[in-house]
Amino acid sequence: MKNLEKLKAELSSARQAYKKCEINIKDTTEQLNSLNLEVSELTPRATEVARLLDNAKKGIIGLSLDELTSLKKELEDKNIRIQELKEFIPVMKNSLYKLNGTSTGNSRHVRSIKDQVTDIIADKAAAEIATTSTVKLKELTYTSMSLYGVSFTGTTKDINNLYQKIGERLCKQLFTTENESLVLPTIVESLADRDLLLDSLS
Repeated sequence: MKNLEKLKAELSSARQAYKKCEINIKDTTEQLNSLNLEVSELTPRATEVARLLDNAKKGIIGLSLDELTSLKKELEDKNIRIQELKEFIPVMKNSLYKLNGTSTGNSRHVRSIKDQVTDIIADKAAAEIATTSTVKLKELTYTSMSLYGVSFTGTTKDINNLYQKIGERLCKQLFTTENESLVLPTIVESLADRDLLLDSLS
């Protein structure tokens, strides 16, 4: 098992990588939205200019040479720009897809390190409790086991059931409310408290 200091350093690095990736995702998304907006703004105008030129060709409307030249140049420029955008947008989408994949991997890496640190902290907390309350914890274990009588054979199932009973008794003492109902913290509360604890280690 890695030591706590090494894991703390890895967690800090993993968090930075995740944050950097999230910033890149935000920037790339904004750029992509901007490009799509530009296409949506250019396309109607290009369509309108093409219609004007077609009408002029058919004699429906009259245009001066300067107007005709200007519209042809505008249509050419807009079509070139639209084509450039349509070729570049898929590249940006692919970059965003890869960034999202990297972000998912980074998030999992951060969570994995957090879990490793949490395991160490939980083990240390258990060790401290066992050291300060050795007699009472042994008393709790012996009495809880004795309730099984000779049916306790030491199988994995028996041991897991014993762990469950001991944990249940401790949790009842910690989390029983005034109206005598057991109210455990929610997973959201537990994760938030864990994150605060990890932040305090930084």
